[in-house]
Amino acid sequence: MKSVLNYFKERFPVVPLFVFSFITISGISNKIQIQPDQIRIALLSLVYTSFLLHLRILDEFKDFEYDSRYHSDRPIQRGAITLNKIKYIGIANFNVMVITSIIASRPSLIPLIVFVIVYSLIMFKEFFIEDFYKKSPTLYLISHQIVFIPLYVFLYSSIASKFWLPKSVEQYSLLIYTFIPMILVEIGRKMKYRLDEHGNKTDDTYLVVWGERTTIGVFSALVILSGLLSFFVQNFPSFASALIVLLGLCLAAGGMIFPKKIIKFNMVITVVVVLGLPALLLV
Repeated sequence: MKSVLNYFKERFPVVPLFVFSFITISGISNKIQIQPDQIRIALLSLVYTSFLLHLRILDEFKDFEYDSRYHSDRPIQRGAITLNKIKYIGIANFNVMVITSIIASRPSLIPLIVFVIVYSLIMFKEFFIEDFYKKSPTLYLISHQIVFIPLYVFLYSSIASKFWLPKSVEQYSLLIYTFIPMILVEIGRKMKYRLDEHGNKTDDTYLVVWGERTTIGVFSALVILSGLLSFFVQNFPSFASALIVLLGLCLAAGGMIFPKKIIKFNMVITVVVVLGLPALLLV
């Protein structure tokens, strides 16, 4: 149990991610003006968190050889926990995700979560493209983030208790606004150099692939886009929208003037932005 807890502490911070999931689900419910009971919100938050863990565990298997070569300090690589134990955690988590999805939604919506799971397994196989990440890191990022669109449609539909698709500018803006934080998580966690045991920079960060200023620029552009989209979201405070845009512009300027500082505080910035964006949906 200690090895499992230490693994989660290092590789998958459960509590912050569940809080993020809960805030996101609550914010979506508030903005589409549907108030399901708190139990359903909690269950859907568990579905979301479980899916994130599902992706984390798949990555442990997919990246095992790479991590063994370049990141020997990680829990599995240093022997703090076995890959076999991770497999059993993954099986238990998968069952929780599926059962909770069934409980929290209508039977007619289950094909959505099945599609999401199938897509995640194709992601695990890297879409059957050899060296996909090295060939096109940008396309790799896009293809791996697309999975959250049907997941969010499932979450929106489960909250509404009927199949939900955006039909207006306001609804499209809301969907994309709630989707962007997951892209920010992916970029933000790789907006810091990683070193192998010899002190050399590894190529599994966007800083190495895109460069410092471009990486910070993409992150900033997504923050600015979030702010612009929020102007179209019903009952979203205009001053908050302006502040989000201003924050994005400040990050972009900081990336041009002192990128090392932005990189140094990358996780603090990422956590604040990623938790802050969905939290504003509750206002």
